[in-house]
Amino acid sequence: MAQVEAPPTSTYNRERSLASIKMKRIYNAYKEAKKAKIWDPDRECYLDPKGNICVDPKSIDFEALVKSIPTSEEQIKIDAANRAEREIETGEV
Repeated sequence: MAQVEAPPTSTYNRERSLASIKMKRIYNAYKEAKKAKIWDPDRECYLDPKGNICVDPKSIDFEALVKSIPTSEEQIKIDAANRAEREIETGEV
């Protein structure tokens, strides 16, 4: 039988906390768009003031959202790659 490794607790808690923050932002954007009645009939969804789609938070799988959050190590690599790209673009190499 294959063994499944549990994620490190601190990393897992970090990702769950960040996912909770994202869910709150999604909920607030959806609530405001619905209150303002900013409905896009072509896409059949609410939009925020910038025209971004606002989804009903009830339709989001929280565990899938947690899995989409980069780990600390992944985020460090992403940040380093973004810095390197900016340096190349601005000629600061």
